[in-house]
Amino acid sequence: SKLPSSPPSSLQEALRRKESMRLFLADTGRSFPIQADPTDTIASLHERLELETGIPIKSQILLTAQGSTFDSKARVADYPKLTKNPDVPVFLFNRTFILEPPAQSSEGSSSDSKQGGPILFDASLVSASCFRIYEFSFENKSPLDVTHVLGEYQRHFENQLRQARAYIESHGKRHEASCTILRALDAKNHALRAAYNSLNAHLDSVLKSMSKFDQSFTRLSEENDGLLGGFETDLVRLGKIRVEPALFATATAAGPLSSSARSSSSNKPRTLLDILPEARLRDWARNCSMRQQQLKEAVGGLRTSFERLMRDVKDHGSNHFHGILTKLEEKVTSSGKLCVESENLTEILGDDVNWVKQVMSHTHHMDDLRIFTSKARDKDIEHCHKLSSVRDYYDAARRPLESLYECRKEHNSFFYQRLAAISELQTKIRSCKKKLSLYKEGSESLRRMCVELKKTKALPGVYKACVQETKRRYVFQKRFLSLVSSFEKKLIKVHEEETRARTDFAKGRWEYLTPEFFPFLRYPPPKVHINVKNVGEIPNLFGPEEQDDGDEKVQEGVDDHKDGGTEGKDGRDSESMQKQIERLTEALRIAERKLLEATSKMKEGDVKKITTAAAAAA
Repeated sequence: SKLPSSPPSSLQEALRRKESMRLFLADTGRSFPIQADPTDTIASLHERLELETGIPIKSQILLTAQGSTFDSKARVADYPKLTKNPDVPVFLFNRTFILEPPAQSSEGSSSDSKQGGPILFDASLVSASCFRIYEFSFENKSPLDVTHVLGEYQRHFENQLRQARAYIESHGKRHEASCTILRALDAKNHALRAAYNSLNAHLDSVLKSMSKFDQSFTRLSEENDGLLGGFETDLVRLGKIRVEPALFATATAAGPLSSSARSSSSNKPRTLLDILPEARLRDWARNCSMRQQQLKEAVGGLRTSFERLMRDVKDHGSNHFHGILTKLEEKVTSSGKLCVESENLTEILGDDVNWVKQVMSHTHHMDDLRIFTSKARDKDIEHCHKLSSVRDYYDAARRPLESLYECRKEHNSFFYQRLAAISELQTKIRSCKKKLSLYKEGSESLRRMCVELKKTKALPGVYKACVQETKRRYVFQKRFLSLVSSFEKKLIKVHEEETRARTDFAKGRWEYLTPEFFPFLRYPPPKVHINVKNVGEIPNLFGPEEQDDGDEKVQEGVDDHKDGGTEGKDGRDSESMQKQIERLTEALRIAERKLLEATSKMKEGDVKKITTAAAAAA
């Protein structure tokens, strides 16, 4: 029977939840994976990187291949593209090296590193000894000499095999070193491209803000040019508009008089210009014009700076080392193919050494030695050519490696120069961004300053509308107060009539109206007092020729109210209510008359009972 599987430990669950990211050190091109939990923050990742690389947190700069940065408050799970695909690179820059590049590394300066490995044999000496071996005489040789010659050939072929293997080993080391340098240089190129992408993205973002600001500032400048250009014309027009005498007190209370009004204290101001602070408005317009001119010059200089930045960023986007590394990569690939061919040649040498060993077991006489020697000479010549090819392949692998060493030195200098240039451009972009923010504030301040000029320009239209509204409200208030007075007189008349009716009713019956018997019939009629609020004094702006029209409008409103209104729901509702009141009043009178008749026929005890029951029911 199958046993139940044991539950995974918390450590296994944690490891299964870990996400892997591949980071590249931009300074060396070295890559290493780093494990992180999806809930880890980027800030905690920076702390781990400080332990892994020794780079302080303040000096760490993390960039993706697209040049985007990481938010320190975000979590690893917020970047799924990087964690789900470990092949997506993340580049780690050291801010200290950008400001002050490190000293040139001495790596590759030793002879062994330049040669790609030690030289174990000298191929020229092996070939010379080869040719000396088969120049011996075949006369007067004993069987012992045959064994000696075969041993010499065997040692010679084994030396050739060791020499070939040493070449292959050194060739492989050189090829591996070349590939390592290529990978490091390629990673640094990609890191440089990521830094450039970040620069480009930053510039694009600021350029978009600059474009929006430029459009709004252009519109604002056009509006202000219209205001400032027609400012004197607006003042002349204000000087021609006469202020109504009834409004003079209100106009002067709104602000201090202008210099012309103060100079003529005996004469009251007659125009709109007299109630405005003309001197202050002129200073205001002058300041607006000067501020706008300064902003225009500053914004023009900022545009020039951005154009220069765009050219510089475009120039720094090119990387001439990319083409150089492509050619070197082709050479390294070719060197790798030569290494494979060298291995094939070495296998042939190994087969020939085995062949010598087999021949030695069957060669015992001089005649056999002559046959073997003729064959061995041909193989030896062939081996010397193959060994020479292997040596040429070995030397060929040295040239791209040395080129890569030189290229690495130049690329290292180029890398930090470009990073310093990109950092300088980033600083310039931030400076331009700060200036842009200041110019935005200046633009808003200029907009607020020009609001006063807009008010001055719109003042004639506002004055005309206010005069019309004042006339309308004057007519309304007169009409309203007249209606209230008329209605109040009606209420007083109704109250007097009701008082007389209740007085007539109480004659001869007042002593019957006790707190237990119809006490509410002792109450006086209701009295209404109309309190009209928010009634301010509105000046009469109707001229002599308009006064009759205003009085007619007031009288029309009063007559319409007296007639009960010509149309509308309010008129119909008031008529219906009046009819209901009349019906209820008639019903109360009938009930009162019947009650009095019934009471006069009853005895006193019955009256008390009825009164008590009525009070309880009430």
